[in-house]
Amino acid sequence: MHVFVVTRSPWCYFRNLRRAGSIFLLVAFTIAHSLERPRTDGALPRDFAGRSSDSYIATLGGSGEGWPSVSQWIPFTEMFQNNKAIIKAGCVQFGANKVSDEEMSDLSSSIQSVATFSGVDARFILAIVLQESNGCVRVGTTNNGVSNPGLMQSHGGIGSCGNNKKSPCPKSIILQMIKDGTEGTSSGDGLKQCLVKNGGSGATAYYRAARCYNSGSVATSGNLGQGGSTHCYASDVANRLLGWSSGPSTCNEATVGSLSDTQSAGSSSIDVTSLFKPTSVPAKKFTHSTLSSLVTTQYFSNIAQWEPSTASTGKHFSTSCSWPSSITTAAVYPYTIATCLQYATVGSDDYCQKIETAYGISAVQLRDWNPGLDEACTNLWCGYRYCVKA
Repeated sequence: MHVFVVTRSPWCYFRNLRRAGSIFLLVAFTIAHSLERPRTDGALPRDFAGRSSDSYIATLGGSGEGWPSVSQWIPFTEMFQNNKAIIKAGCVQFGANKVSDEEMSDLSSSIQSVATFSGVDARFILAIVLQESNGCVRVGTTNNGVSNPGLMQSHGGIGSCGNNKKSPCPKSIILQMIKDGTEGTSSGDGLKQCLVKNGGSGATAYYRAARCYNSGSVATSGNLGQGGSTHCYASDVANRLLGWSSGPSTCNEATVGSLSDTQSAGSSSIDVTSLFKPTSVPAKKFTHSTLSSLVTTQYFSNIAQWEPSTASTGKHFSTSCSWPSSITTAAVYPYTIATCLQYATVGSDDYCQKIETAYGISAVQLRDWNPGLDEACTNLWCGYRYCVKA
């Protein structure tokens, strides 16, 4: 379904079978099969009960039955806080102004207001906003027979600040964009209609609604990884609801449709529901550290998924990372500024301070030219090319 695919220029477009012209923002999520490092231990990617980061937890397969319950979703305030860095820089790739603090506040209040009146969970609305536009209030509209404007790339909605990259985007328009996507329009369904039409109860209804919103319908098989548009969409939304806000999706577009309700990527014998058993041990607080969910959706099949280390020294991330010896191509960091004049490929022994010293630039310059880097530079990706001159 919808919104600009975040790639380096030129943009790629993934068509919604029903909503022609909608543009997907397959940020981090559909990098999936290109960046996924195959597991050899037969274990699931991460035990939900012991999660300690904001990374992708597990690829979920099947009809949505047995997936995480609503009670296991993180609170709205925490979810929004974790994604603030992503939302703030969400418009950079469109050549538009960053989302201001006021616009961000208006987005949060609009989501909660529409959730109250529509009955659709605010966390689910936020997950769709992130999936569709990463919260860019100035995201553009595509039209290939059907107009898909706004934060949620709604079906023929009237809310949009994208046509002229309007800045600031008025609260009334931000609210309208959320209403269009959640409550539906005279032209097509929103989340509310998708929840009603696709059956299921509790969280399962939401996961099915996500797939409906993405492709217009759920596959006749009921498998949320099958059908048109983005096969990983429902799994990605589920992970967002659990706290994913950093790093690429490990969902594989080519194989997620072959998984059943009792399977998760990386294992065909472990019951996926065991991932999501409630625990009395409080989960650690999530803190946003990166825009790394906004990674390129081009399939660089020779680049492995970056796996963060928990170790860091001082202000700069200095722990080596690894990748297969077959790497031959380095992808440009997806949020490098468009006016970059020189790039540097990050090697396994590199960290921010080392790069700054080598190229005679300051930490502020490195972050300004590569907006996804956090202030402590703990989220540098090995194997990517970063801007070192502009």
